[in-house]
Order: sequence, then structure tokens, then C-alpha cells
Amino acid sequence: MRYLLLFVFVTMPAFAQDDGWIRDAYHTAYHLEKMGSYAKAVQALQPVVEAYPRGYAVNLRLGWLNHLYGKYAESEKYYRMAIQSAPGALEPRLGLLLPLLAQQRWDEVEQMAYQILKDDPCNYYGNLRLLEALRKQLKFDLARRQAEKMVALYPADTHFLTEQALALQGLGETEQAATILTDVEILMR
Repeated sequence: MRYLLLFVFVTMPAFAQDDGWIRDAYHTAYHLEKMGSYAKAVQALQPVVEAYPRGYAVNLRLGWLNHLYGKYAESEKYYRMAIQSAPGALEPRLGLLLPLLAQQRWDEVEQMAYQILKDDPCNYYGNLRLLEALRKQLKFDLARRQAEKMVALYPADTHFLTEQALALQGLGETEQAATILTDVEILMR
């Protein structure tokens, strides 16, 4: 466990002899998250982020917990700090999509998703979130092409099939959309 902590806190100074308080804070936060006590889970990690404000893992966790708690501005702040701590990492960028989606900031979701897909073109959640943002912005032709690409990779994935059908429906191709939605219904049973 100590080696994992040393790895994930890439921007932190060397640990003091007793890092048990960090382990305890994480343990408490995970337990509180499971109970749905998101505010208390955030509070449990406050001493860690105060001690290590640029720590990757703590900022990532606080981004997630604040998203669950519905504190989207806070979630965004912590995810952006995690991005600064590990600029090449995909997980904080994928995490950042969540509060942006919740706030219906479709253009920003689209931009961030394209950044993710530049590094990982077949990223499942990057593509799925991009499709939602394109659809919400009524960019149905772009959404259709992106959905077709992902359906080629995941032919039985109901999320991508549904996005493909919704894009086709938006383009007025209702018959083809209905056929795909029937397939989705069959796959979900």
C-alpha cells in the first residue's frame, strides 16, 4: 500500500514516517461514499488535500465525490487540479466530463472529449460522452458518423446503438432509427 501511495501522489514531498492518517482518510472516505454520505466523504479527505494540494489521487477522488454530491463547480476544480498534476492522464479528463455534462456545458464536453480521443481514439467513455454532447447540440451528422465508428467496434453495445438511432432520428431517418431501437430492445432483454 505504501508504494501505491508514493506512486499516486506524484507531486507530493516525501512522506513522513507515519502515513497511516492518509490511509485512514481514504478508508473513511470510501466507506462514507458507499453509504451515500458524500459530504462527509469529502470532509474525510480535506486533511489530505490540505497537506498535499497538488496530490493527484486526492484531487481525483475529490472530483468524483463532489460530482456525486452535486457540487459541480467543486468537482470541476478538483478534476482540473488532477489534470495539472498528471497532464498525460486520461482519468481526470474523463472525470471532468461528468460535471460538465451535469451542467449541460455541451460545447466544453465536446472539446474535452475530442482532446481525450486525440490521445485514445477508441476510448469508450470519451466516445460515449462525445456522442451525448453532439446530440444535445443537434450535431446529428457528426453524431451519426461517430456512432457508426463505435458500433463497428462494439456491434452489440446498446449505448452506442441507441446513440446511433438517436442521431439517425435527428436526421429524419426514422425508419432506420426504429429498426436499430428494436435491436436494442432485443439486446436488453
